[in-house]
Amino acid sequence: MQLLKALICGATALASFAAAQSTTLGFSQVPTSVVAGQSYTVTYYAADTTHPVTIILRKGDPANLQTIEVLTSNSLGGSYTWIPSKSYVDAKDYALQITQGLEINYSGQITLTGGSASAISSAMAASSSSAAVAASITSAVSRSSAISSLQSVIASYNSSLANLTMTRPAAASNSTAAVVVVLTTTTSSPLSGAA
Repeated sequence: MQLLKALICGATALASFAAAQSTTLGFSQVPTSVVAGQSYTVTYYAADTTHPVTIILRKGDPANLQTIEVLTSNSLGGSYTWIPSKSYVDAKDYALQITQGLEINYSGQITLTGGSASAISSAMAASSSSAAVAASITSAVSRSSAISSLQSVIASYNSSLANLTMTRPAAASNSTAAVVVVLTTTTSSPLSGAA
């Protein structure tokens, strides 16, 4: 009894998969590899030649294809001219889907080259390189600004101290002491003007 149930379930699953693949609508000729920007003729057959077909570019695992773009929704006459966009990513897992009413069918896998994958890689490398340069410049500017700010604060403080010692009354001048602030740092570049 268990074996009979398993056979019936398996036959039902196989029948539903076969029903998904139309026998009255399909592709006659589809390229197995394409170059982005070049023209290709895709041919198809349909039992109903009076209604247009829709052709969709899909990508990914054949069991879980993702829609990339609807190429046409009004193709008649059994052929469609396809020019793959250069914005598509280079890959070996593209496929075409054709639909008309409730009928649906798929092409085999298509390899696409000449797309944006190489341009994206170059752009990412350039972006990474320029980000490293920008970070280095920002770091150097920050250190330079910090040193310059400290030098300015020290000069202002020393100037204030000098003014205080100069404006003291003459009677107290015999016990005048000057205070000078000196900045000591552990940076690799010496501070100019700090003494």
